Amino acid sequence: MVFRNKKKGTTSTLSLKNRSKKDINKKANKSLKKDDRAPSEYLPLTPKPTPWNAYENFHIYPSKPVKIDSNKKYEFIVEFKPLDRNENYSTKIYYKIFDYIGLLSSIKGKCVVPEFSLDQNLLTFCNVLVGHERTNTLLLNNTGDFGIKFKWDHEGLTNFKIIPTEGYLAASSKLQIMFTFKCDSVGQIIRKGLLILPLDDKEIIYSLVGTAVAPLPEKKIWIEIRAKYSHSQILQIRNWTNNKICCQVETVLKSIPTLKTLYKVSGLETVDIRPNEVKGYEWNVYIINEEVLDFNVDLEILYLPIKPGVSTPVIEASCNELGSISYPFKLIARPPPREKPVKFVAELGFGCFEKAVIQNTFSSSLELNATFAHAEFSMEKTTTILPGEIGTIRIKFEPSSLGLVESELTLTSSVSGAYIFPLFGKCIPPTPKGPFTIKRGTPTPISFFNPFTYAETFYYDIDNKMFQAKLESEEVKGRQSTKIMVTHPKSGLDVAYPITGKLTVTRKNTEDDKQKETVKWSFYLQTDK
Repeated sequence: MVFRNKKKGTTSTLSLKNRSKKDINKKANKSLKKDDRAPSEYLPLTPKPTPWNAYENFHIYPSKPVKIDSNKKYEFIVEFKPLDRNENYSTKIYYKIFDYIGLLSSIKGKCVVPEFSLDQNLLTFCNVLVGHERTNTLLLNNTGDFGIKFKWDHEGLTNFKIIPTEGYLAASSKLQIMFTFKCDSVGQIIRKGLLILPLDDKEIIYSLVGTAVAPLPEKKIWIEIRAKYSHSQILQIRNWTNNKICCQVETVLKSIPTLKTLYKVSGLETVDIRPNEVKGYEWNVYIINEEVLDFNVDLEILYLPIKPGVSTPVIEASCNELGSISYPFKLIARPPPREKPVKFVAELGFGCFEKAVIQNTFSSSLELNATFAHAEFSMEKTTTILPGEIGTIRIKFEPSSLGLVESELTLTSSVSGAYIFPLFGKCIPPTPKGPFTIKRGTPTPISFFNPFTYAETFYYDIDNKMFQAKLESEEVKGRQSTKIMVTHPKSGLDVAYPITGKLTVTRKNTEDDKQKETVKWSFYLQTDK
């Protein structure tokens, strides 16, 4: 059974006919049987949907056993609900009649999504004269799985014109879009937007309104120049944008105007600066008459603490004419806020991985050392993040008991201080695994992990005598793995269908540990023929 290019909610029907002369009770299952579980009393932590999880994408109705009369048909409904974009989803459906389990059908599906992207994140129109216009182009990419229509929403953008405003774009193709900006008045364009912060059960929305203002003064320069002499000063101009800009140079007298001509300024009227470039501008002034010229200078003090605490530094400014002036500061560094929580859901005896993200905003590399509050969590290795990069940390959760574990991961560095990640891990009972193919006459190892912190004796039981385990029981050290050797002995029987069975691993029951009675590990077995 194949689902081709289906969207979420697709339903297909599978017909079954009883060709025998006897009524049968039949139940369809996926290749991995799903245990019936009681509702969890812990926090609703659910695993992230993954493309290979058949239970998240395929559903079979009805799920209970049904009776099919002799030479009659019965329809099973297979529902395909993809949760993530993926080329191929596949699984198998098995049926069970009494103790016999056989393959009924293989099902496959494919999820397709619409998706657009642009080749640029920022489109700028600089230095457009009033009454004129400038045109820039963007490439619209259809990165989805099928062709789709598009339409630009440019309501309220009276200064912009978009060509084309709508159309059709085939899959894996590109289209050039022309944006034209026409300047009607001098000034900046006010921009509006929304900031949406998604939480677990709600969203916080902020309305943003922004406008560009003139840059603040860089610094104040005090110069004493003799009259009838020229003076040259190199001024550093920085372009902090990712686009080339053209600056217009103008000298304005800020002191009280007088009837005397005080100075004459010469230099370039415009300066072109490349993206993210610092360029020196030569400013020349010729003093004609004696007077005092005032300029402004602002100092920006950046405080980057590493550890929480209070410090009282003093900054001193000095000159020969005025002497020294002290500016005391009281700097308070508070403990860092907690990072975004990381949630885990794992089966007892099987670990799972999740990721945490850290951005290095410092000028040197971050070498992070990890400390966990509980032994169920671990990290593969020490992480080093280069300046300006975003690092990903893989955290492993291996529970040792059923229930919820709340822990913390503290990452420390000599450069940045501490990063604290809350960790929430939920351990659920193990689900059946397999089927494992057992070749005739050849032992097949099945890996088993003791999740407990102490040594424990485990018992191996197989419901079909056609399969044999090398050991009936085995003591496994805490947090260690072992190999269960299963064989299918050679016999004179020649069957045309696979033989199936189930290996069950249990612990010894004691009165003081009720949990031991409920935990078991199941592994489905089948022969290669």
